[in-house]
Amino acid sequence: MALAIGLVRPFAQPQANALQTLGFASLALAAVGFRYHNGLSSLALALPFVLLMAQVFRPDSREAVALRMQQELQEKMPLDGPVELCADEVHFI
Repeated sequence: MALAIGLVRPFAQPQANALQTLGFASLALAAVGFRYHNGLSSLALALPFVLLMAQVFRPDSREAVALRMQQELQEKMPLDGPVELCADEVHFI
């Protein structure tokens, strides 16, 4: 299932795709950890939270910024004359 979600990418936000793919992969890892009684199940529990914490510092994807810029450009396109587009990139770290 993780492979299918990773290949199809059904969500518009890449962060959601990565989180769901890692969630299914962690579920498979937890199953292996429970079968062999080792520490993989604890690791599988922590992996989605580690990814989530990494995504907190980059909340916006480049695809989302490009989509917003395209929508703003389409709103200004009917006007005759020059089109001005402003883009800001914000980093929390």
